[in-house]
Amino acid sequence: MVLMRLLEPSLTRVEGGHDDANKPYVLSGELLPGQFARFQQYARYVRIVDALYDRVDFTVFVHLSHLNHGRPILPALQNLTWLRTSVTTPELPFIVPRYLRTLVLMLDEVAAPLIESLFVSISSELTPLLDLSPISAFKFLRSLDLGAWSFLDFHFLQQLSCMQNLSFLRAGALNIAPASGAIPAIGEFQALESLSLYSDVHQSTTLFSIISFPVLRMVKFIAMRQPSAYKIVAYS
Repeated sequence: MVLMRLLEPSLTRVEGGHDDANKPYVLSGELLPGQFARFQQYARYVRIVDALYDRVDFTVFVHLSHLNHGRPILPALQNLTWLRTSVTTPELPFIVPRYLRTLVLMLDEVAAPLIESLFVSISSELTPLLDLSPISAFKFLRSLDLGAWSFLDFHFLQQLSCMQNLSFLRAGALNIAPASGAIPAIGEFQALESLSLYSDVHQSTTLFSIISFPVLRMVKFIAMRQPSAYKIVAYS
């Protein structure tokens, strides 16, 4: 994000080792009052970011939010596309306001091998790595694209169902159907019109048995058999 250049020279790459291009930026010292004031002057007008890379260390966003009296550093942002190298999203509340409208999370080639692991086994060991819980704070989202690397479990679906304006949802694997026993109903996605998921027949059937979609117009299931083989089934 070009805006971050206003923090130079205090914002520098981590030194040492190899692969300098993928090293995160950190604050090497305290920001001068004039530096942050200039950053704020432009940051408050940003409404769309279509290519944010997570080459900036998490601590930088925390510090900037602290200087901004605990408020998000891009207070007017409505649309965000974020290219990620990790599968957690703790920075979001420090960057964007709660009334964000569109969020797209993409996983770049550094973390792509996780996609294959995801469809081999969605295990308890992977669950902590796929922490999307900060997204639940953005109740005004209209469009949410989590990419193929994410997965929806029962708890996260409950959180998403509270987003009354959500009309578009794209996510990775579905992991809600238990091996035995029934699971309680979640309710309805009252505004959802388009749904795209990686899912098998069992998980898909369970999804529609616990959630209602009164205005759903398009459904796309990408049925995974193994990481290298898939079948797309679309309904509209």
